[in-house]
Amino acid sequence: MKSFFLICFFMLSCATTKKYEAKISSWIGSDINELISVWGSPSNESNMPNGNKVYTWLWVGKALIGPKEYESTVKKLAFDGSGINWCRTSFVSDKNFKILNYSFDGSYCKSR
Repeated sequence: MKSFFLICFFMLSCATTKKYEAKISSWIGSDINELISVWGSPSNESNMPNGNKVYTWLWVGKALIGPKEYESTVKKLAFDGSGINWCRTSFVSDKNFKILNYSFDGSYCKSR
């Protein structure tokens, strides 16, 4: 019986991609500046033709990649990212800084 409860505890406390998505989806409708104040400066920012902006955070292991290393790190991961824990998360905001949507990819996009 004791082992049953331990197994249940570990299954519920495991980090999963589904929990990560639930966590980041809660930012929809928020001000991008609030997200930046919690997550820190993004690894990359880019403008879209419609005036919206994409903010991207890239973690390799537990380290947030800075803007200067972003492009070279993305190329390295694309060339040989096997065995490396990484997570790239992007948010799109409109001209009024409202977060419209998100996307993420990588082996390390998990949350508890």
